[in-house]
Amino acid sequence: MTVVLSLGGSVINGTGEPDTRFISRFSDIIKKISKKEKIVIVTGGGYIARAYPNVMRKFNISEIECDEVGILATRLNAAYVIRILNAKGVNVYPEYLSSCDFTVKLRDVLNIYNVVVTGGVSPGMTSDADSVILSIASNAKRLVNVSNVNGVYDSDPNKNPKAKKINKMNHRELLNIVFRSATGMAGEHIIFDMLGTKLALIHNIELHFVKGQNYTDVEKAIMGKKHNGTIVRD
Repeated sequence: MTVVLSLGGSVINGTGEPDTRFISRFSDIIKKISKKEKIVIVTGGGYIARAYPNVMRKFNISEIECDEVGILATRLNAAYVIRILNAKGVNVYPEYLSSCDFTVKLRDVLNIYNVVVTGGVSPGMTSDADSVILSIASNAKRLVNVSNVNGVYDSDPNKNPKAKKINKMNHRELLNIVFRSATGMAGEHIIFDMLGTKLALIHNIELHFVKGQNYTDVEKAIMGKKHNGTIVRD
């Protein structure tokens, strides 16, 4: 069976410099679990995916073009993660998936490799939505969202010190929270994107939200064990 990870760019490179400690510990976890499970990792764009579009908007460049640049950032992160995993001895596919037939190619690649990494695929869709699509295509057990937040809150904890963390919720409850936060702009920073949330609801994809630096929670979430993040299921 397969587990899909939506690996937030905020934990890969949230400041403009890759987090060496995170990628090392994360790779060790993937090496361990991939001996038993097939793993698909979809990387976000992080700092770069926000920095460049923010400048481009000052020149009145369209959101589609900003999104295209953001996708390149996700692919840069994917290439980086692939090479670190390979250096750690993980049986990882040496290229990221980027074509429109990525779901078809995924099934073929998973027959040979234990781990597949990809970035974004097309404008208008974030890496979150891509991760749900790949969960559907691979009939994944669960989708784990790894970010710099330790779960889903009823409001943005970075803006509201009284925000409350929710340990368990259903898909519609998550959709309501995402609806209040989504802007539709390239590089937006929310817990999960609107399209991905809707697809997860429709296809009843079990979602887990954990903080990347809580390495024990990351491992437990991938394995489907109890953790300190948020679980979304109906």
